Amino acid sequence: MFRRCIALARNSLQGNAALSTSAAVASSSAKRKRSTAEIFMAQKKTRSSKDDSASARSAPRAARMRPLRNPLDSRDIQRAALSSRMQQSVIDDDAANENVQTSDYTSSRQSQFAGSAERKSLPRWIMVQHRKKLLASFRLNDPATVWDLSPHAKKDLWTFDQMIAVMAKNGFVNKAFKLYQSMKKAGVKPGAGTFMWLLMACARAPADTGGAYIPRCYYVLDEMTKFHVSPTIQHFNFILQTCSNFRDIARAEDVLTIMQQHKVTPDVNSYTSLLKASSASVSKLLHFWGRLKAEVAPDIRAYNTFLSTLKDSSNPMLCLRVYKEMKDTGMQPDKHTMSIILDVLVKEGQIQEAASVLDECIRSASVGIDTQLANKLISVASRLNSMDKLVKVLELMKLKSIPYDDATYEALIAAYGRLGAVDLSFRTYRVFKAERPKSLSIRTFTGLLLACRQSSRLDLLKAIEEDMRLSRVEPDGIFLKIRGELLHRLSESSQ
Repeated sequence: MFRRCIALARNSLQGNAALSTSAAVASSSAKRKRSTAEIFMAQKKTRSSKDDSASARSAPRAARMRPLRNPLDSRDIQRAALSSRMQQSVIDDDAANENVQTSDYTSSRQSQFAGSAERKSLPRWIMVQHRKKLLASFRLNDPATVWDLSPHAKKDLWTFDQMIAVMAKNGFVNKAFKLYQSMKKAGVKPGAGTFMWLLMACARAPADTGGAYIPRCYYVLDEMTKFHVSPTIQHFNFILQTCSNFRDIARAEDVLTIMQQHKVTPDVNSYTSLLKASSASVSKLLHFWGRLKAEVAPDIRAYNTFLSTLKDSSNPMLCLRVYKEMKDTGMQPDKHTMSIILDVLVKEGQIQEAASVLDECIRSASVGIDTQLANKLISVASRLNSMDKLVKVLELMKLKSIPYDDATYEALIAAYGRLGAVDLSFRTYRVFKAERPKSLSIRTFTGLLLACRQSSRLDLLKAIEEDMRLSRVEPDGIFLKIRGELLHRLSESSQ
């Protein structure tokens, strides 16, 4: 009985524990469900409030939003802008092809590119490309690219100066002055460098203009006064160089007076230009040479200008005296000096003095022989009847890698002909004909005729005449004279 009461009590305790455990589990599950529901409702409420606030904020933004552009259409527009300078008709066509969805965007695009063919604004990347091309053309000294890109250039003093400088260095005077007028219209104040480039353009003008650009130098001086820019010695030297190019000594003297008014002292370059401008008057030439020696020490360029002007004015003996004076002062002659002196000595028939000059050119390393001087040395060696000196000249040309031009081949053919080296003369002719068939001239065939006269061969004469006929080269008086002497010699030898 006792045991049965204990069993009933144990089962009752276990049932109460199970009931309490199931109740706890049920209550915890209810709490979990209630908390999950509360969290879900709270999140839903938060989400709805965020959506309401976002829609409230985005409503005015949506009204201002622009449609996205098609990149392909954008590239098409950019290519059209580069090719046709963004004309208004092209802009309207491209804007229609973009599928623009709002009138605000269309009006903004049209207002951005409104205007004439030279548009007032461009996309930034196009302007960057233009800037890079313009800077590259400055370095390459490319006037065509500079002129094409000038409407797109940045409107500042440095850019305008660089563009005018490129035109000046290439001798485009009119384009340089047009850029200067554009510079003034853009409201950019010119500086001293601007006027220097304009004067350089006048100084590098073609010689066949007949001095038409000298008045522009006076115009530049007036513009310098207008913009309160004081002229320097560089400005005046370019004006004097322009006067000397056209041998206008009257205006050169006028410029010298203006220099004195501005208290600018002439330098050696100023007097060198005055010497060149005085070629028509020996008295003025000697006057300015005396002033140059008294005020400024002459350099090698001044000596060469003076010697060349004396040679052209038919004063060979004075030219030789000045050359001796130059050597006494310790001034080393260069290739231009030697070329002038050789011309004078050969013209005066002083062959032995020319031979000493030839030896000096071969020995001296300061002369700096070029192709033009080498051609004269070849002619002097042939007149001296010295194959040894001719070989030395050719070895010097080979050592210094001096190239041959048409005059070199012609001088060699004539030199070999005078020296009796007929085979070398005709071999040089064949090389010349193979390399430059269109350069054959009457001088070439006259040199061959000299070789033919030394050998007295009629077959060579017939070959020369046949080549002249095929090359369509007409004989001149010297050729006919040498041909007559050769035929007379051949007729005497046959008798």
